[in-house]
Amino acid sequence: MNRLIPLSSLRFLLLALALLASSCAYKVEIKQGDETLLEGIEQLQIGMTQDEVVQLLGPVQTPRLFKQNIWIYAYQLRSAGFTSKPQLRSVELVFDANGTLQVIRELHNDYAETDDAN
Repeated sequence: MNRLIPLSSLRFLLLALALLASSCAYKVEIKQGDETLLEGIEQLQIGMTQDEVVQLLGPVQTPRLFKQNIWIYAYQLRSAGFTSKPQLRSVELVFDANGTLQVIRELHNDYAETDDAN
């Protein structure tokens, strides 16, 4: 004798499976900026020319209108979801009148490793 599943039970089972599947959804990472920027920032050195900086980090992302000797580079990574906090790294570079890098100022760095050993 075949036993049939009532239609209401079948609907409940399908709804439960749909809810279970949606809770296992893949979360997408949203990247803003160039990933090589993170590596390039570590290679910056005082005395580099503007051309050398462009070769290392790419063209300046946020040029200043009134202070063209100040360049800012930024990179942000955000995981999809309401509770995710973005990771940001940004630096400000100051050049002299000859286009030589004089100051490297860390504006924000969520990628910095903390030393918890001490």
